[in-house]
Amino acid sequence: GGGGDLVTVTLVKSDGGLGLGVVDGKLLGVKPGVYISSLVPGLAAQKCGKLLAGDQIVAINGSSLMNATQDEAYRILRKSGSRVTIVAARDEQVREMVSASSC
Repeated sequence: GGGGDLVTVTLVKSDGGLGLGVVDGKLLGVKPGVYISSLVPGLAAQKCGKLLAGDQIVAINGSSLMNATQDEAYRILRKSGSRVTIVAARDEQVREMVSASSC
């Protein structure tokens, strides 16, 4: 695989939020950054069909998360208003780790 494919999605928050759980790359033992740990079925992040657990969140509404922590990511998500544009990078290695750890 090359440098990983970038996916850009714009989500609209519902009452339940985006339904997106994130985890710090340090906790996974992978390269620094913020990764999707879980998607809540039926909420925006899962329904869009483009985001998967294990994807790295590269940016939220133009704010880079390349070296951000989990706390910073949640803070940006909370501040982001009802429409949230997320840029994510697919990393198969991390995806396997995340799906293995969540069962």
